[in-house]
Amino acid sequence: MEPSTILLFVAALACPIGMGVMMWMMNKQMGGQSGHSSPGQRQSASSKERLAALRTQQQALEAEIAEVTRLAELEAQRDVLLANQTPSPGTDGVSRDKVATKQS
Repeated sequence: MEPSTILLFVAALACPIGMGVMMWMMNKQMGGQSGHSSPGQRQSASSKERLAALRTQQQALEAEIAEVTRLAELEAQRDVLLANQTPSPGTDGVSRDKVATKQS
């Protein structure tokens, strides 16, 4: 076999072999971290923890929705007030900056 053929063959096998080694190492690490409890107990405990975490997340999202709703209401009120606001007497619709520059 020529060296270029061998190099191509090694390169073609490097990815699948490397992936297999990484999967084996990750599986080994995951298996080593588990406790001595049975799988059924571990799953029910993790289900309870997950449910508690989801409920906490739900409460946080509900609070955020209430806050955003309140902000939207306040912005709508502000827009209504700004739309109904009339210019103050003496300025005739001209801003104070324009009045000051006219007087100078």
